[in-house]
Amino acid sequence: MFRIAILALAVAVVSACSSARSDDAEDKAVAFVKGLGGKVSRDDKSPGAPVVRVDLNETKVTDADLKELAAFGALARLSLADTAVTNAGLKNLAPIKTLTHLDLSNTKLSDAGIKELVPLKGLKVLALARTKVSNTGLAYMAPMKSLTDLDLALTKVTTTGMADLAPLKNLTRLNLIGTSVTDAGVDDLAALKKLTEIDLTGTKVTNSGVKDLQKALPKCKISK
Repeated sequence: MFRIAILALAVAVVSACSSARSDDAEDKAVAFVKGLGGKVSRDDKSPGAPVVRVDLNETKVTDADLKELAAFGALARLSLADTAVTNAGLKNLAPIKTLTHLDLSNTKLSDAGIKELVPLKGLKVLALARTKVSNTGLAYMAPMKSLTDLDLALTKVTTTGMADLAPLKNLTRLNLIGTSVTDAGVDDLAALKKLTEIDLTGTKVTNSGVKDLQKALPKCKISK
């Protein structure tokens, strides 16, 4: 019994030390984010109130800085919108398996960067507006089957790229504002049966194309 008690105490001490080190690393990461002018949000209902959201939009965060985010063991939402982050920096996000929402709008992202996001198996919401992502990048998204919300506004995607969205069968929201998608892509979009919202404002899809898409997806809200 005595040995068991000693063993239990030792395990408790090791666990406490490990937790303390983890908390210390997260606190340092919080200070780092705030030093860049970013913001963090915590989940006060979970033990330890872990950081679950980081907003670094419109900051001077660099590719190398993103390594610091690995300290957030429960990070679910990350915004890097309107920053100079590039494809190279996205490699540093791979360890953050908890990410579900990622905003890369108006960054230096291009098609090659999409490959770096594939390891994020739990990613549901991805914003790529105003980036250089094209049809090639859409093809790279095939393994990202957990995506439900995809923002491609003002990107370089075209009609032919719509067929590459076929593997993303869980998509419920799709933003194609300002892209060169035409009526020829309607059939491919119609195959995404779970779509509830799609924005075609500023595209080359005609009223006739919208009508055909609405017929195929009667429960989908289509903006034009």
